[in-house]
Amino acid sequence: MGRYGEWLTLFDHLVLAVFVLELATKLFAFRLGFFSRAWNVFDFIIVGIALIPASGPLAVLRALRVLRVLRLISTVPRLRFVVEALLKAVPGISSIAALLNLFIGIIVDTMQTMHVAEHEAEREQIEVIVHQDTKRVLSEMETLRRELAAVRAALERDQG
Repeated sequence: MGRYGEWLTLFDHLVLAVFVLELATKLFAFRLGFFSRAWNVFDFIIVGIALIPASGPLAVLRALRVLRVLRLISTVPRLRFVVEALLKAVPGISSIAALLNLFIGIIVDTMQTMHVAEHEAEREQIEVIVHQDTKRVLSEMETLRRELAAVRAALERDQG
């Protein structure tokens, strides 16, 4: 980067100078009518961002100079046509996105409902098994208690 850094900076300044010259010419020719076209306002904002110094609190905006490449859209009629068509398609695309979002919401809700039902069934099975095991443990403890009582009685008879 060190070898080409100076050349890239020089090229960057040269391209920016051409953009500023173009904008100045358009502003001089159209005066305030310049701002009546959205593409001219777009170009003006992009070049204005590129002119912001690279230090201080506005240094973050300097990173937006990459958007100067987008100026090609305003200068090449075919690209402008494509972008305008895409912008006109945004409402339809957003309707499709909303419908897709609704569909995904329904699927997620159904999956959650199925998961809750499955979880409830598993919980009921676990409760039945735990209840059976508890009965079995209590029964075995009662049996052990009786056997211990019998052993204690036998030991007392043998000692007495």
